[in-house]
Formats: sequence, C-alpha cells, structure tokens
Amino acid sequence: MRGRLVRDAGLVTLRKDGTKRFWRADREVLAPVAEYLPSTWSSKLDALTG
Repeated sequence: MRGRLVRDAGLVTLRKDGTKRFWRADREVLAPVAEYLPSTWSSKLDALTG
C-alpha cells in the first residue's frame, strides 16, 4: 500500500520484471524536496551543536 501512495503521488515509477520490482525516483518532481531538506537538516544540526 505504501508503494502505491508514492507512485500515485507521482514521486516514483515502478517497472515489474517477473517477480522483481524496479522503483525509480522522479528527479524533476523531487527537486523541490531535495532543495528544501538540506536547509532543514542544517538548522536541526545547528540547534544540536549550538
């Protein structure tokens, strides 16, 4: 069910090959998240060390 959630949200694609499943993240869709996370982590780390 969780896989379907991220797939339906357009964050990943799924390719099935027999019993194997190959997941691929959509870089274009995830780009804003990738830009946001480092600033969030930095502020959390600063709070721990400062």
